[in-house]
Amino acid sequence: MKKILFFSLCILLTGCGLQYDGDERFLITGRLVDQDNVPLSNSKVELFVYGGYSNDDHDLISFDETDENGVFKMVFPRPINAYEIELICNRDTSIYQDKSFLNIKNTNFTDFKFNLNTIKLFKKEDISKLEITLNQVNSNKVIKQFKLIGNLARTEVYVNPLDQTDPYPYVESFYSEEVMKNQTIIAEYALYDYTTNQTQTLQQSIIVGSNNVTQFSINY
Repeated sequence: MKKILFFSLCILLTGCGLQYDGDERFLITGRLVDQDNVPLSNSKVELFVYGGYSNDDHDLISFDETDENGVFKMVFPRPINAYEIELICNRDTSIYQDKSFLNIKNTNFTDFKFNLNTIKLFKKEDISKLEITLNQVNSNKVIKQFKLIGNLARTEVYVNPLDQTDPYPYVESFYSEEVMKNQTIIAEYALYDYTTNQTQTLQQSIIVGSNNVTQFSINY
């Protein structure tokens, strides 16, 4: 097992005003595999702690490389005043995509441990950028929820959803997602009608071929 790498506490406590508990340690674990579930060894994994919304207030708190089974483990002091923790897998490589796990909170740790389980990384050459334009043709209707069902290759995963005051937030007119090539994606959305105060759930099929970019339009 590769030795776990992490900064000493005395170094971490100098910097951007972030504070850490000197007696308690957090542990984050996970496993990287490719799209065929083959372990990805010697892949870099980094862990950042952010003190607020500004990216300027952050620390690189720990890092590791995956072992022959694709497993990584990172130990670091428990943040006291952090806004979020971010884990970045496989950054700056040419073959496989990178993936970030955003908005990790102290509350995600049970007994000081948080397991991200198996993380699948896709080859960049097998990914298509799906660009969906949502065209409003009826001013009485609005899309309030939107999701894609299929083999997604998203590079950002929010461990905790961003704060939303509305449980059914409005959707922007343009939606972009990275997906695997050569598949059929299902776009599912909730269409709210102001005239009837009714919400209807609809689906549309999107054929993704071998192109690097796939464009699609939905009229509502």
